[in-house]
Amino acid sequence: MSLEVKEPFLVPEGRDHFTLTLTSLMLSKGLSTWQALGDDELLMATTSLLFAENKCVFPFNYRADRYYDCTKADSFYHWCSLTEDYRGSWKYCAATDYAKCVFPFVYRGLTYESCTTDGSLFRISWCSVTPNYDHHGAWKYC
Repeated sequence: MSLEVKEPFLVPEGRDHFTLTLTSLMLSKGLSTWQALGDDELLMATTSLLFAENKCVFPFNYRADRYYDCTKADSFYHWCSLTEDYRGSWKYCAATDYAKCVFPFVYRGLTYESCTTDGSLFRISWCSVTPNYDHHGAWKYC
């Protein structure tokens, strides 16, 4: 199952509203919240619709870049691809979709089994989201 959503939705001319009915979905935290942009435009402000079978694929390629976590590239909201090479299948990221720490990981030739503050200017714990930070440079705060 897939759903293609293009932002913003336009209300058909001559109507003051429209109804969007979605079926066969697993819902999390209710339905989407919509924000009015004008007399005839709506923008999805937040979303919590999740498809049971649709999981983020990391890393994924989008345009000329490789992503190791959810991104806001060309969007107001974090999203991820559902395929390794983006081909139009995507979803907005929920809290459980973001990249996870990978242990052990290599940083500056050393192997780490847990989060570290090494290399952090402000001594904030971080981890790699790939087995080799030296190779990919992909990380997140712990």
